[in-house]
Amino acid sequence: MKKFKMLGILGAIIYLATIVIGGFLRDGYTPFIDPVSRIFARGLPHSNIIVSLFVLSNFTIVLFAIGIINFTKNISFRSGMISLIFAGITGSVLFVFFPMDPWMGVRTPADVLHNNIVTVMALFILFSMFLVYIGSKKEKIWQRLSNYFLISTILYFIAGTASGICLKYYWGLIGTFESLWIIIFLQWLVVIAYHCRNISNR
Repeated sequence: MKKFKMLGILGAIIYLATIVIGGFLRDGYTPFIDPVSRIFARGLPHSNIIVSLFVLSNFTIVLFAIGIINFTKNISFRSGMISLIFAGITGSVLFVFFPMDPWMGVRTPADVLHNNIVTVMALFILFSMFLVYIGSKKEKIWQRLSNYFLISTILYFIAGTASGICLKYYWGLIGTFESLWIIIFLQWLVVIAYHCRNISNR
């Protein structure tokens, strides 16, 4: 179980580090204003590096989720991890095949498609978080974290909705809400990874 725990934590670290690296490499990128997708926009000289790191992060997260599925009989937890796997696959497809166009303040068809796929990925994550919350109420060793899981799910939904609204209307806080959105997910992932050693059916 230890190796699967480390994969969850490693995936979160790689994801966050990729955002930081991409932000430094992307000229004019402002993390509190610009969407994260801007750091691997179509045609950037460093986009292949950033995309590769994002895919690696998703791959480790998918392996982590598979590990949880194999070590618990909690149906809600297993379903949540299956949803997380779909989120990782969707994210990898997004990064590789559907990057956004360079951020020019004009929504292009590629941007619309990109944003729609982001929405699908976010819904998979939201379902995963909610199902883990349901599962935590049914298994004693996770019950003390059930309120945390519920609050994280609600905050993820709020931050994601706010991010989508800012993107739709070109409000300047999109980077702020999107950063919060990502951080909420990553810290949730790390908490599960850290505590997964307590799963009763390991």
